[in-house]
Amino acid sequence: MPSNNLTPADVTALCTAAQSAWDKIGPRTKQAKFNWRGKAYIASHTTFRLLINTVDGQPVACRYD
Repeated sequence: MPSNNLTPADVTALCTAAQSAWDKIGPRTKQAKFNWRGKAYIASHTTFRLLINTVDGQPVACRYD
């Protein structure tokens, strides 16, 4: 997955922000929109991963749950 030159610490912080946004949405929602460092992102879940994309669908990061 492309990382857009994010450091490992940046990816961790981005995933933490995505998880926080995900935790705030309802159980039937498929995507959580959130802002991190002035940019908009969308978090979604598969069975075992948290995925983070830009609003135009470009993959940024993921984390195994």
